[in-house]
Amino acid sequence: MQFVVTGLIITATVVESSIVCAPGAEDCQEAERAGFSVLQAHHLITRNHITKETEYHWASGRGNFPEYAVSIHPAPFNLSESLAWQWHHPLGRFATLTYGTAIDGDSNIYLSGADGVRKFDQNGAMLWEYESLPAEVMNAPSLYNGLVYGSDTYGYVFALEMKTGKQVWKTRVAETIGQDNGFNMVREDIALAACEHHPPSSFGAANHKIKALNASTGAELWTFEPDTPVWNFLPLFVEDDSFVFQDMTGKVYRMTLSTGILKWKAGGLNGTWTDGGAAVGPNGLVYAVNLNRKAPMFGISENSPGKLSAYNLTDGKLVWTITTPRPPNNAPAVGHVKNLPGLSVVMPVCTQVRPGATCDVQVYDAQTGGLRWVFHGPTQDALLQAGDMEGVGTVFVGNEMGKFFALRDLDGDGVTFGEGEVAFYDTKAAFAGSSSPAVAPGLLAVAAAADENWPLQPSREPASKGCYAGQADHAKWHANVHRLTNIGVILRNSSFTMQFVWAACSIVVVGGIHGTAVATEDCQDAERAGFSVLQAHHLITKDLVKKKEEHFWASGRGNFPEYAVSVYSAPFELSESFAWQWHHPLGRFATLTYGAAIDEGSNIYLSCADGVRKFDRDGTMLWEYLSLPAEVMNAPSVYNGAVYVSDTHGHVFALDMQSGERIWRTRVSATIGQDNGFNMVHAGIAISACSWREPSPNGGANHKIKALNASTGGRLWTFEPDTPVWNFLPLFVEDDSFVFQDMTGKVYRLILSTGALVWKAGGLNGTWTDGGVAVGPNGLVYAVNNNRPLRHSTTTKSEPGPGTLSAYNLTSGELVWAITTPRPPNNAPAIGRVKNVPGLSVVMPLCFQGQPGATCDVQVYDAETGGLRWVFHGPSQDG
Repeated sequence: MQFVVTGLIITATVVESSIVCAPGAEDCQEAERAGFSVLQAHHLITRNHITKETEYHWASGRGNFPEYAVSIHPAPFNLSESLAWQWHHPLGRFATLTYGTAIDGDSNIYLSGADGVRKFDQNGAMLWEYESLPAEVMNAPSLYNGLVYGSDTYGYVFALEMKTGKQVWKTRVAETIGQDNGFNMVREDIALAACEHHPPSSFGAANHKIKALNASTGAELWTFEPDTPVWNFLPLFVEDDSFVFQDMTGKVYRMTLSTGILKWKAGGLNGTWTDGGAAVGPNGLVYAVNLNRKAPMFGISENSPGKLSAYNLTDGKLVWTITTPRPPNNAPAVGHVKNLPGLSVVMPVCTQVRPGATCDVQVYDAQTGGLRWVFHGPTQDALLQAGDMEGVGTVFVGNEMGKFFALRDLDGDGVTFGEGEVAFYDTKAAFAGSSSPAVAPGLLAVAAAADENWPLQPSREPASKGCYAGQADHAKWHANVHRLTNIGVILRNSSFTMQFVWAACSIVVVGGIHGTAVATEDCQDAERAGFSVLQAHHLITKDLVKKKEEHFWASGRGNFPEYAVSVYSAPFELSESFAWQWHHPLGRFATLTYGAAIDEGSNIYLSCADGVRKFDRDGTMLWEYLSLPAEVMNAPSVYNGAVYVSDTHGHVFALDMQSGERIWRTRVSATIGQDNGFNMVHAGIAISACSWREPSPNGGANHKIKALNASTGGRLWTFEPDTPVWNFLPLFVEDDSFVFQDMTGKVYRLILSTGALVWKAGGLNGTWTDGGVAVGPNGLVYAVNNNRPLRHSTTTKSEPGPGTLSAYNLTSGELVWAITTPRPPNNAPAIGRVKNVPGLSVVMPLCFQGQPGATCDVQVYDAETGGLRWVFHGPSQDG
């Protein structure tokens, strides 16, 4: 069990507070899982010390300059009795990992997670979210001058507007940024980030460089390379345009902030590695930690000693050093601890991934290094993580196994033990190294998540025991599906395979001022044999695809990535294979039906003019969702336990697949067109066309594309193509992008997460087609257009003329080939293998609607060249 100290919470008055913790807040009774993540210490400082940070209650994952990990606000001791609210990902507790928090002046909470950044108000309502996938955001955020700062594993540092979550700038500083749990820190208009994640180091790949960027523009200012790479990079600013940090060996560096010039460096033990970081006290000392032996992480035992050292901030000279009985694998916190005179250093000591090991929290005299008191934690199922101290001198710490402790030595005997001195709340999820609690008036927030080094143990308790279910107003959309992913991972430097379970991720808030405790989890996970593996976060992106592929036919166009293609056979003799049919009980003309999707249980979801219905494979209707007077005219999608559709009154909504109950509904415009498009969802984003109005080549049409958070319905971005769309059909491709065409046949490729245009190509202005795009596994995008305006044909009552089927390079948008179709290509083609024809084919229905007597064909073309392969001449059209 490893302890992590995150900071000190300083206060002169006692006010009840709340704590936000992540990963799993259901109240299942599990065996004890040791671990902490916070310190609470009384610190008699004046407000003058923090005047520059007063606009934010907790400006970074480590609090406010100049006394980090210290708050002027109190936090509750009885944690389990102070729960106010919690959050976890609406797609399920295992859908993301959460890492760090910050709190602004209005007590809004900013949470970093593997899939991006989210903002919540103090009552738990999510105000916005910024999605980063496939890149992951693994560091704690910072607030500065109206912006939120973060970094991702694709090597980008970025700034978001605090009010809206919109991206202000994004700068790529390296190919990659490491998957550790560091801190994004900003001061004097300079943002600092560690980057260049690669071998060698004392612990495999690690961040080799420090970059400074202009906090307003993202422009790079300087680069510094320490003697050894950094891990869980934690820069702490000091008064005179400088900052300190330590590398993974425990060596401390003091740098000039504006120039990146080294002032001094000291300490460390070459060849070693620690998860720990530095701390700065108001007494002119810098504290750093290191291990005492050169060994890989999995070669360190619970009894491997380390060092806690204090250096003079001015010149880097060693003031004192003490040996810790266990590895000091986190950043200490410096402040005033209850019932102790002067300053103390609170140090969690333990080693990670050592079930059965004991972890301690040790408190030392900040001036001399003398031991003051000890808390011997329960036997470890996991680590203790970064902690803080708050205003009445209580130490808060959380561990790998999800227990969040409040500690205080009331009787001064040097041991923290018993009901009055130890309290805890079980979040059911591990705390990352950056999981420092953030403190505001009446609010303490901390993110928790099982991560790469923290194995979770299964609960053997019955699902009903000790569980409670509830639902906050802001979280009606909470997940109904509990999915556990069990994987085997071969760990580095070891010859054995360990099985882990992905940890839950959530925010929990405790504090009497926020009212009654509420939980959104219902504990119905059979066995929580969880993992927490090395590289577990890599599964997030893959899992988004996997979840969609669980369904046999996830949208009106099938499954990503090969749409309109099924791995299952269908009968050729259709009339002999008839099983059942459905029509409206009020008569065959009581509604119109538009599109279908099929889940993994062979249940069918049908969109109709009057709503959505679910049938089992034998035709029994299981539920219906009625939409009138609004009409549902697009084909549905099924994704992560929800059905997604839109209606003509401008709403996009998600329904619970099991019950048909509405999870969320968002109005994206006054109207959505009465064409027959497709609601499509991928990577947690739902795409819809909207803003139906004139003009267009076909009268009224949808002028805009909206992206919504598939979990909450929150608006993400808007895109307006050059010409409106008709029968909107977005198709997703591998690298966070999608393609679609407008009604003229112009093709667009957009970034899914941001709505940014990658390229656009083709089309014939002034024309209209009912058709859509197709994407082949050969790297080509296929689009269609008519070769003359619609109105000419409809007014002359003639059979409309030819059109064009074109193939474009998916990467660049360059035209590969184009062929003329003898009839209008008024549908979306399909790409796949056709019986008795080699290679890939494009299947293209050709016809024009509303022209009785007209002939309709199906033509099949070579997907690589556009050469005609075969033709079916259909009967003359009756309608």
